[in-house]
Amino acid sequence: MSISLSQLRDLAERSLFELDPVLASAAAIELVIGTAAHESGLGTYIRQVRGPALGICQMEPATFLDISRRYLDARPELVSRMVALGYPRKPAALEWDIRLALVMCRLHYRRVPTPLPIAGDWEGQAHYWKRHYNTMAGAGTVEQYMRDLKKYAIIV
Repeated sequence: MSISLSQLRDLAERSLFELDPVLASAAAIELVIGTAAHESGLGTYIRQVRGPALGICQMEPATFLDISRRYLDARPELVSRMVALGYPRKPAALEWDIRLALVMCRLHYRRVPTPLPIAGDWEGQAHYWKRHYNTMAGAGTVEQYMRDLKKYAIIV
């Protein structure tokens, strides 16, 4: 079972745009949705089977806290906007708040100094995910990411 791709894409676009329109580029939305497709089977898993990761983007609580401390705390205007929009600041909320999971995934990528691959560059996005989200030491592969994009009809 997975979440409707069109509804998830709409939620990602609205959530990122209302937080900060700069976050809501077409490339960013594709990368966040691709991350969700690969990491959780597009919402099939909200808790990692053998590990600490939570939510549709399978973010570890330590990563959530790192983003909060190193990125968000240096941007009080963004924190204020998140508070105004009702985003919780606790990692456990990733499990039930899809908007939070999508936003935190995007903020994770936002911290990377390397620009996002352009919209439609699926293989570039897969490599970007591997390097900056899964990490080079992670078990996931670019090939698995690409298979999941096809499996969930993100690309045909």
